Amino acid sequence: MFSGRSATAGVCDSVASATRVRHVRANDGVWHWPPAEATAATYGYRYQIWTPSQVDATWLRNIQFLAEYFCAELNTVPAEVRNQTKEAAKCRLGLSIQEIRGRVKWRQQTTLTSL
Repeated sequence: MFSGRSATAGVCDSVASATRVRHVRANDGVWHWPPAEATAATYGYRYQIWTPSQVDATWLRNIQFLAEYFCAELNTVPAEVRNQTKEAAKCRLGLSIQEIRGRVKWRQQTTLTSL
């Protein structure tokens, strides 16, 4: 998951302990993976390993629940339909969905649910 210019990865303590060749635990208890940190730094990112003890369970459940929303195609409405809808709204404010259906040429009725 990317947050700003920070790349984060979740790795549990047991996996990190089993792969000590790559993962290093600092004196403050934070896990590091030097090769990944160096590679990320060359691209201007920061690589951080999050263990379960560092992750808020509620935040994680919310992110997992919203994953499909965050990854969804943002412009699912065809450009032609979107432009026709905008023009109809500019000509007359307060249009109902029924009126928009009458003014805009819909290729598929399911496009209306994407608006």
